[in-house]
Amino acid sequence: MFFRIDRVFLLSIIILISVFLQFLPLVNVIGYEFSAASGIILYFLLGLYTARNAALSMRNSNRIFLSKFDLIFYVVSVLVPLVVSIVNTVIFQICPMSGGVLFYFVQAVPCSVMGIAVGVLSTWLSIKLRYLFFIFFFLFLMAVPLTEIYFYPQIYFFSSLLGFFPGTIYDEDIPITAALIVYRLVNLFYFSLLFVLLLDFFMQRKARFKMLAFIAWAFAGFLFISLKTELGYATDEKRLRNILSEEAVTDYYTIIYDNSLDKRILKDILLNHSYYVDEFNAVEANMDWLNFKTFLFSNREQKRNLFGSGAADVSKPWQKKIFTDVYSYENTLKHEISHLTAGGYSNNILRLAGGLNPAMIEGYAVAVENNYSGYNIHYLAALAVHNNYNPSVKELFGSFNFFNYPSSLAYIFSGSFIKYLMDFYGIDKVNALYGDINFSKHFDKNLIELESEYYEFIDSLKIENNKHTAQLFFGRRPIFKKICARYTANQLKNAQKNFRDGNYFKAAKIFEEIYNYSESYQALTGFIRSLVLMNQANRADSILSAEINKYYESSYFYNLELQLADIKAIAGDSVSAAEYYDSLTFQQPSLEYYSAAYVRKNFLNQGIDSLRAYLTMVQKEKFSALSKMLSDRNDYLAIPVLLGLAELNDSDFIEKLMANFVASDLLSAYASYESSVYFTRAGKYDLAKKHAVESLKFDDERFREVWRENLKKIIWFSNFSGEVLSKVKYSSYLGNYD
Repeated sequence: MFFRIDRVFLLSIIILISVFLQFLPLVNVIGYEFSAASGIILYFLLGLYTARNAALSMRNSNRIFLSKFDLIFYVVSVLVPLVVSIVNTVIFQICPMSGGVLFYFVQAVPCSVMGIAVGVLSTWLSIKLRYLFFIFFFLFLMAVPLTEIYFYPQIYFFSSLLGFFPGTIYDEDIPITAALIVYRLVNLFYFSLLFVLLLDFFMQRKARFKMLAFIAWAFAGFLFISLKTELGYATDEKRLRNILSEEAVTDYYTIIYDNSLDKRILKDILLNHSYYVDEFNAVEANMDWLNFKTFLFSNREQKRNLFGSGAADVSKPWQKKIFTDVYSYENTLKHEISHLTAGGYSNNILRLAGGLNPAMIEGYAVAVENNYSGYNIHYLAALAVHNNYNPSVKELFGSFNFFNYPSSLAYIFSGSFIKYLMDFYGIDKVNALYGDINFSKHFDKNLIELESEYYEFIDSLKIENNKHTAQLFFGRRPIFKKICARYTANQLKNAQKNFRDGNYFKAAKIFEEIYNYSESYQALTGFIRSLVLMNQANRADSILSAEINKYYESSYFYNLELQLADIKAIAGDSVSAAEYYDSLTFQQPSLEYYSAAYVRKNFLNQGIDSLRAYLTMVQKEKFSALSKMLSDRNDYLAIPVLLGLAELNDSDFIEKLMANFVASDLLSAYASYESSVYFTRAGKYDLAKKHAVESLKFDDERFREVWRENLKKIIWFSNFSGEVLSKVKYSSYLGNYD
């Protein structure tokens, strides 16, 4: 009889849990999270049911261990969460289901089979201790991939229980790859084989055969785990060094990089490392323990394939390793080294903040860095408060609430709060706090009292308020409030590939489909760009004009304004284009947006054809056109845009262009700052120092400390670059890494 009380009871629990999941963020949509959660739940419930059933059968020889009703129950149990999620999606959600359903079969179904097989195995080993063995095997299966994250460079892992896990960095795009499907088929076959082998026990096969078969099965599992790196399911340092084959070694750090790296960039990276190490040595008491490695990837795709995260740079304090790429090191290196130095004050094996508190981990690094997208962090915190974006610091530092906020808000406020504690109470107390997150112990005040003090300090700061800058930084959705985040990210990747390949019609179709259900900003901009390249500027104009107001209070509004102005120019509407450019220069959400709009307005003043030509040029052509315009007019407000288009080989031309440059206001001071950064990268430190000094003629609370730090670093480069570089030892390990 199918409707036995234990089956009905268990099925009811599965239904209730599946319904409960529909009320939680991320798992309320059929996809990766729901499939992973359902898989773990089914592993436990079906595994425990099987262990109980097997024990009863072993104690009672007349009881059938696996009846046809059991098989039906297993199938129904596995399908119930899927059906619940599909019903919820059809009635309450707007997300497409195709990718999510496939994820369910890739993630949850193998987990169910594993639970059943492990339930039988646990009972076979000991009827009395079967539940203890069951828990042990679960912990073992969880521990295997966790050891990979601990000992290997990677942050991703392939797991029997979770299939594929992207790691500690949230990555919206988790595709179902051929590698994942093969991996899950291996899991399914492996544990199905275990079930079949153990089923023989209940059919009274010879014990010797069973034991030999089980030993062979276990050996095959350990062999597969040991070969994961060779099979491409894990990344150890040897695999990394087969590609990043060069290294530059100093007393404090080693940089491991691809042999195609431009030597000028390597020089700049070495000096940045040495400067920050020297800076930390001056204030930290624990640098002696630190001798770290930096793995420098050539691009994001290489970093994603080998490491697991393409967009984010990461440090692993317990390994004393940093993972970055040639395009992001300038903006993230000090932040990542801060994580390593903070590790010296940690009390756990991961060298992270007590309780693995993300607000403390990231807040410490942001406080030391004191540079968020070129702004002082106290300024941005004060700006947020003035515009009602302020979070509760107590809530921010509570467990993992950090992820409930948009990333910019979480990073800036956690960093600003920790910097306040460093400045007013001393870095030693903050270092001690890093180990246990006990505010009362180290400050004689609880977190609520410190939060009150902090907000009094922020309120006391006199800043020039700009609601548009606040909206640019803080008008974003946290990940838990995004619509169909996983499916959207995967489809966006598909659309972007078609766009890069020049298949604009197909790209436009996919972008449009994504936008219709998600209102994704990336989908909208991709759709508009595809239409423009299909010579449908008028249609793009019509669509973006109708949709832009949906983003009026979001950080994306300003980029959409700039795009709409460009499209109107391409469509020949010079009057409307000028209005949008003027709007951006008036709003001035950032100096970057001001410069971009300013340059376009200057081309427009030469005629609509001049601007239209500029907008349709590739990067080198834009650099040439803008260079000519600046040579004719000496319009230094356009310098930041020119530098964004420049290569290191263009430094001689830019030097001549700015030979007589003098900063006369904040915007030209910004051009000075950007020039100093460019000349530093090009190795022209005297020029960099000159322009860094020019930038400081105009004191502004937004950039003051960042620009002063820039000058300090350039002076250090100028004084010590020769000495530092002369001590670097270079070697190659291609093909012979041990």
